Amino acid sequence: MCIQQSSENKYVMKTILFFILIFLNITFTLSAQYDQTKGARQAGMGGAALFNADVWATFNNQAQLAKLEKIAVGVSFSDRFAMPELADKSAVAAFRIDKFGAIGVSYTGFGNSDFRTDKFGLAYAKQLGKRFYAGMQMNYLTIYPTALYPKVSAITGEFSLLAEPTNKFFVAASVSNPWRAKVSETTENEYLATIFKIGVGFKFSEEARFSAQVEKDVALRNPMLRTGMDYKLVAGLSLRAGVGLAKNYSEYSFGIGYLWKNIDLDMAFSKHAVLGYTPHVSLGYTFAKK
Repeated sequence: MCIQQSSENKYVMKTILFFILIFLNITFTLSAQYDQTKGARQAGMGGAALFNADVWATFNNQAQLAKLEKIAVGVSFSDRFAMPELADKSAVAAFRIDKFGAIGVSYTGFGNSDFRTDKFGLAYAKQLGKRFYAGMQMNYLTIYPTALYPKVSAITGEFSLLAEPTNKFFVAASVSNPWRAKVSETTENEYLATIFKIGVGFKFSEEARFSAQVEKDVALRNPMLRTGMDYKLVAGLSLRAGVGLAKNYSEYSFGIGYLWKNIDLDMAFSKHAVLGYTPHVSLGYTFAKK
């Protein structure tokens, strides 16, 4: 009798856990949480990523791609709150086409076989003046709810701008999903996140950089402030730290990066005040310019 009761309790707990995970996956997919920055370097800086001119700009600020001079590729992985069901995997490649501008292609996979989303992106960036850059991206998002429900898809877009009034001061802004795409035409209120970001960056020296940005999801009442610091400790080795703050929300992060020849390895941890730690790791490679 006790054995049967124990088995039933385990079954109930597994069922409850399954529905909790489904809820969390949907929440992260439809909200700003899923649209957060990619790359462990950016994660270590509290998600303040508008001013990093690397291959991960394909996700974070497409205008920065216009600064790339070489072909670059990268892969990243984030294990949200140490839960495999909320794993986030990304791959990206970017290259420059002479004076035409720069192109970036990207993929992000979120979740597992019980609930999964795939997002493919194609970005374009160009320098429009001596100190002005612009970028855009089109995304194709597919959501696989469960085996019981058919997949749904949507097309979203992103636009970004970057200005450099001086060599040490930067201003950037971006918007994702400005036309408020839905996950399905049959739903009324399930819009994908529309997020506005604006920020400033300071280059104190060749070793120290500081970024601060404010982002606002139109579906949420309170904006979020993200700040981050990147400090080059010695040649090739960098330390990072950052914080994300909003009303009734806080997230802290720290990270480390090592650049060896053309290989860039970054690791970071972010800590949600309630849900705990999320580890991030990314690996990038820059090809030698011909």
